[in-house]
Amino acid sequence: MFSTPDSRIDRRSYSERAVTESLVNALIHRSYLDFGSEVHIDIYDDRLIVDSPGEMVKGPLPDDVVATLVESQRRNPVVADVFGRMHLMERRGSGLREICMATAAEDAYKPEFRPQFENGKGVFRVTLFDMMYEAASSVSPQVNPQDSPQVDAVFKALEGQELSAIELMEALGFSDRKSFRENYLHPALDTGLVERTIPDKPNSRLQKYRRST
Repeated sequence: MFSTPDSRIDRRSYSERAVTESLVNALIHRSYLDFGSEVHIDIYDDRLIVDSPGEMVKGPLPDDVVATLVESQRRNPVVADVFGRMHLMERRGSGLREICMATAAEDAYKPEFRPQFENGKGVFRVTLFDMMYEAASSVSPQVNPQDSPQVDAVFKALEGQELSAIELMEALGFSDRKSFRENYLHPALDTGLVERTIPDKPNSRLQKYRRST
């Protein structure tokens, strides 16, 4: 919810259905054999991340989970059956698509808020972006209201320091290099808010990034 000079507009930061589906998927498909592991829910200013122990049981993650039905193999069929009986589980293989569709149905949705999925290194990650972060932060002089949450995250991580791409990924909690570069690093460079420390050699192994001077 936020206010304008003559009205109040009710918009949600996250789709309730998308959050529910993300949590249900994490509990149903997680690996319960990794003793000591647990489902993690991390909430930042601009995003919500759900980490579930265990990679996808079968098949790679498609580039477009809306257009492509994700092949699903239940790691925990008994748990899945319980959630199904409680009507908390959609039909098999449709969970990731439902997260995207439910998010896109929100009034505050923009393409940059499309949920992201990462599958690798023993963890399946769902990232949901706060669709009201830009509107809420427009009253703060520290944030440019025209920047996307992804660009703002990179900009904040570089406060007072220079970081390599790997260091930036670690600071923001990412493991998928392609997704990070396409959705975070390159957009930040395009805005001019972030620059390379070696601009004439973009692919240098010594390359780092900093706030533009």
